[in-house]
Amino acid sequence: MDDAKQLFRIVIGAFKGADLAASATRDLHEDGLADTQVCVIGASASALPVDRVPCVEQRQFAGQVVEVTAPELFDRVWQEAAAAPSTDAGKTLAPWMTPGQSKAVLDSLRSGALVLLVSASTATEQVRASRIQLNHHPSMVQAYSFMA
Repeated sequence: MDDAKQLFRIVIGAFKGADLAASATRDLHEDGLADTQVCVIGASASALPVDRVPCVEQRQFAGQVVEVTAPELFDRVWQEAAAAPSTDAGKTLAPWMTPGQSKAVLDSLRSGALVLLVSASTATEQVRASRIQLNHHPSMVQAYSFMA
């Protein structure tokens, strides 16, 4: 096993309304997650009404330009996916996703949803982040653990 690899635990949720994404983000922070563990992705992530003013940068993601609020987290998780084609059947955004899971994320972004990417340090934190997102009525929640 390559010692340079690290276990990532993430939760991805898609929110059709900025208010739902904002309240989920606020609750994730109140649960103890740092700004660097919560990344909002979308065409208008900078318009998210949250108490903290996050760092917002633009990134190329699967053929489209998106705003991200935690660029370092986005870059680490999606390092192999940023330039991936966005419409080819059978393609995935990253090796740890199935084509169906990739499609769900891309469809959410294309429909104008805000996608929350949460990096969890432990399995317990991952479960808590999933529950917090589910409490805010997302249109999708996915949880992953993978080596990268």
